Amino acid sequence: MVNSGVATYDLRRFPLDQRERFEHSVTSGKGNMPSFKGALSETEIDGLWAYVRTRGIAQEPLAVCVAEGNAPYAARSKGVASGFDVALAGAIAARLQRPLKLMWYEIEIEKESSPTLEVNALLSAGLCELAAGYVLYEPALGAPAAPTARTPDHDGAKPKRQRPWIKLGPLIASEPYQASALTVVLRPGLEGVSVGSLADLQALRTGTVSASLAGAILMSYRDGALQNKLVSLGWRDDPLAQLEAGKFDAALIELNRLDAYRMRNAGTRLAATGYLLPLRFNLGFAALESRRELVDSVNAILRELQAQGRLSAIARDAGLTHVPARAPFIQPEITLQGLREAAGD
Repeated sequence: MVNSGVATYDLRRFPLDQRERFEHSVTSGKGNMPSFKGALSETEIDGLWAYVRTRGIAQEPLAVCVAEGNAPYAARSKGVASGFDVALAGAIAARLQRPLKLMWYEIEIEKESSPTLEVNALLSAGLCELAAGYVLYEPALGAPAAPTARTPDHDGAKPKRQRPWIKLGPLIASEPYQASALTVVLRPGLEGVSVGSLADLQALRTGTVSASLAGAILMSYRDGALQNKLVSLGWRDDPLAQLEAGKFDAALIELNRLDAYRMRNAGTRLAATGYLLPLRFNLGFAALESRRELVDSVNAILRELQAQGRLSAIARDAGLTHVPARAPFIQPEITLQGLREAAGD
């Protein structure tokens, strides 16, 4: 920020209404300063501009809760954070002119756990202001299903039995920035098979995780038309690894799980067929109702990023297939009949 202003510009005097001029100097070079185009991401340039706009004065961090081990949305290795939610949270924090603070928590998969209540506990305990990657599902918003809950495992957490019960507040959500969609993946050797609907699975053995959304859809499709072709898997099984090993012919799975698998297995031959189930869940940021002003600001930033094509670019850089959100932005509660209709051709 501070220099003589002779050979290089003193950024303490940089006009605060000239973002485009600043970005042009960074990406194209200026005088003795080389171009940093390609060396800095757009999110990093956002952070630099936020620093200049605040004249280097420290601002209160924007605390965002992100799920541990959830690539390509959020992951960390040797202290380095990566993923779509991480980069998007960074872009939002920069535009709010606040540094980003990530609060990592673990997703519980035990039957007695409730991810919705646990995320609410993180927010209600003041550990974060926003929770990224929240499913915009009507029963998971508004008044909580229970008055209190314990937080999940998170950075700095005490053992679970020592954690207090947190009084929960009503939740609201931002506008969506991504949709979670189910796709059909075929085993190697079946690349030429066309899949335009679930009806095309009737001649194939399809692996499915018991009690999952995909499993419920496959079981209910056309009153059980696929049941005798289903191969049941446990919660801890990796359906994509078993699919690649030829244990069955197809799998109906979240597209982001395929993205993550391909990131871990560079030589894999698994690829999405291009078919996406009509039923999709939009993802956004969750917050307490008392943070509505912050959510309004986040919504304005998300709309701006969408208009600039930045959402898809951030997703691409993170290795995530970007699926645009679509109406209804908040999915109403799903009934068995709704599942049958969702799987329809």
